[in-house]
Amino acid sequence: MKAVEERLKEIAYHQLMFGSFTRNPGIFQGKMGLSVFFFHYARYTNNPLFEDFAAELLDEVLQMIRADTPIAFSNGLCGIGWGVEYLEQEGFVEGDTNEVLREIDARIMEYEPMRMADRTFESGLAGVAVYVGMRMQSARYLDGIFCDTFLGQLNAVALPPYTTSAVRQLIVTNQLREKEPLSWKAGLEILWS
Repeated sequence: MKAVEERLKEIAYHQLMFGSFTRNPGIFQGKMGLSVFFFHYARYTNNPLFEDFAAELLDEVLQMIRADTPIAFSNGLCGIGWGVEYLEQEGFVEGDTNEVLREIDARIMEYEPMRMADRTFESGLAGVAVYVGMRMQSARYLDGIFCDTFLGQLNAVALPPYTTSAVRQLIVTNQLREKEPLSWKAGLEILWS
């Protein structure tokens, strides 16, 4: 147990020093994923310093969203939105995700699921489906956020189901940890296990 705590501490302090320099807002390689790590680490250590840092990162992520931010789960709107909803559902943040994610929801609905050629989780339709599914699990979800036509098309496309634990696994395994032993993903893998 002591070795795990030391490993997490080493990762956390390394990421405090260097992690926030990334310009990627995404969940796979960017600030959204780093924020998720620090919220979990704050809960693990019961240290508000890490929670404050995680909240600052989350604010930065939301400010980084632009009109040209891709919808991709890996480095775009679906992953950012999933992360915000995940943090709220897990009790790390409070707030009305319907308000925070309104623009992301509207951008997602600009796409027609039946016409999306890319069906992958990382950059295509499967990532959209995971985000929409996470939103619909929210206790605050309001009917009508996603129109019936959009939901009907999304349901008509045969996609494998992704549970929250499967998504978490995809987030932490989307890299070669041997090359980045102090990555926040290595830390999340420990905290999520």
